[in-house]
Amino acid sequence: MVFGDCVVGRIAAVHVDTSEVELVTSPGFRCTAFLGNGEDQRPVLISGEPDLPFTAPSARVTYIPTDFTPAAGQPTKVITTGLGGLYPKGLRLGTLAPELEETPAGAYRIGTLRPSRELLSLREVSVLVPTEPQPYEELR
Repeated sequence: MVFGDCVVGRIAAVHVDTSEVELVTSPGFRCTAFLGNGEDQRPVLISGEPDLPFTAPSARVTYIPTDFTPAAGQPTKVITTGLGGLYPKGLRLGTLAPELEETPAGAYRIGTLRPSRELLSLREVSVLVPTEPQPYEELR
């Protein structure tokens, strides 16, 4: 599901006149994304995580390369890769919090996705439906 140029989540279940949505911050949500504000975009994995009471919703950003350094003074954009066929390339997921932590083995770093503020005030969203079926699906 998309609101403007921002990914909200995906439809988890469809009913006669409603749908259940899994938000970007929901524990079951997963998608690939790019980090970066320019030509040097790094692929990462976004995973929703349970919200703690009285905290802002967030998601986990994993597989951040150890040589990635966020630009000082400006937020690092997190956008969809277009891989996997779920979302088109270039949709906004949010920004990367500047604090990054090393994994125990030091192979990569982990960070926090701050979803777009629009996520907290949505009333309507758009549902993307492919115009042509993919080889693995059938449109009805």
